[in-house]
Amino acid sequence: MGVSLNFVTTAPVPETVRRAIESDAEGLQYDWWSEALGVGPDRHGVGFLLGRTKLFLIGYSTEGGGFREVDPDDDSLMAWRDATFTISQLARWSREHDLEWELRCEGEFVGRVKYGAADQAALDFLAAMIAADPGPPESRPARTQQVAARYADRW
Repeated sequence: MGVSLNFVTTAPVPETVRRAIESDAEGLQYDWWSEALGVGPDRHGVGFLLGRTKLFLIGYSTEGGGFREVDPDDDSLMAWRDATFTISQLARWSREHDLEWELRCEGEFVGRVKYGAADQAALDFLAAMIAADPGPPESRPARTQQVAARYADRW
């Protein structure tokens, strides 16, 4: 298990929209930190679209059978990066398909994405995730690349 960002549409979606988003999600070219974003229909057949992505890696098994722990600061930075990317994808799908998404983390409401943008609660959630980051904001893209390279054996 682990900490995941979960999302669900606030209303049923047409089958054509569901298929388009599922296909788009499968084709995303992105170096996920812990787990790729997954999207699919609700299990009750009501027509809602839901999904999730695991945010924190914490540690992983290595090819040789060992276990490697991830530095908590590195893990937090990368979790924030994936959450930011995920919310941006939800915003794009919201804009393209006129959808509203509800976001949850650990069962708690953390925001909405509607009209193609994250609401203030979602932005606050992202800000809280990165609040303890010791580096300057402008260095985050370079640092996330360095962290991804440092743990390249996670796959």
